[in-house]
Amino acid sequence: MDEADRRFAGNLRFYRERAGMTQADLAARMKEAGFDAFRQQTIARIESLGRRASLGEATALARSVGTTADALSRPHGLAREASHVLSAGREVMTIHAEIRDLARRFAQRQAGLRLVMDRIEREGHAAELATEMSVARRAAALSLAEVTGSKEDV
Repeated sequence: MDEADRRFAGNLRFYRERAGMTQADLAARMKEAGFDAFRQQTIARIESLGRRASLGEATALARSVGTTADALSRPHGLAREASHVLSAGREVMTIHAEIRDLARRFAQRQAGLRLVMDRIEREGHAAELATEMSVARRAAALSLAEVTGSKEDV
């Protein structure tokens, strides 16, 4: 076996374990992908360098553990780094989407608040609701820039 086979075997095991899969789990996924001859022992042999994976098998193995065949062939350590940076990037993107959705809700609620405040003032009830209007004015004056600390981030 050459160095590429060693990298593939080690990275396959890393990604399999990262996915919380046993060798039997991975073999079952391979069977679902159309590789009927795969058993737990087949995965064990690939991971221990007793058997090479064909290109088709490598692609299916990678997909089954949530990565690409390219990632499985990376030098030792880079697969782990790639996994970490990919996970962190995906987490940032997820949080960004959540913040974007919350910012939309914030803007909608704030616009609704301003409409209610305007109506109360038009109807002449602002003095009677002075405490509530004071809280409402503070809420209406809030900006997302205060949350992020920068107007450029909003």
